Amino acid sequence: MTTAPTEMTLQRLQALLAAYGAKPARWPQAERLAAQQLLRHHPAAAELQGSAQALDEFLDAWQSPAPPSQSAAASIMQGLPARPVAVPSADPLWRWLERLMDWRVLSPALAAMLVAGIALGLQLTPKQPVDYSDADWLSFTQLQGSPWISTGNRQ
Repeated sequence: MTTAPTEMTLQRLQALLAAYGAKPARWPQAERLAAQQLLRHHPAAAELQGSAQALDEFLDAWQSPAPPSQSAAASIMQGLPARPVAVPSADPLWRWLERLMDWRVLSPALAAMLVAGIALGLQLTPKQPVDYSDADWLSFTQLQGSPWISTGNRQ
């Protein structure tokens, strides 16, 4: 069963060549006839197929390199150190920061900061309610009518 040829454009042919290569036998059956007709009648399509053919030939000729021999692998492994070597830090500041970030040092310091923050907060809270002067209340009542202050009982 053959299907009617579909409309083939250069962009679609380029996509076919990129996906399936230059050999028409690899192209989808539904688009093969239309692509071959475009190749016969359009010189730019033939150029696209030529480029795809060159790429196909290059890829077909490529061979993966052979794996290294046992002796080469053994010599590489012998050149590696037996265990990882720890490189001491030359910067004393860095070593001091590493010791500071230890949880045994960090947790008492954080607890002390928490206690100091609570104590300072308790010292700074007012002991008695604030007494607003009449001028403050007058200013507040004048702002109640403004659109920026919501009193909740607007009509």
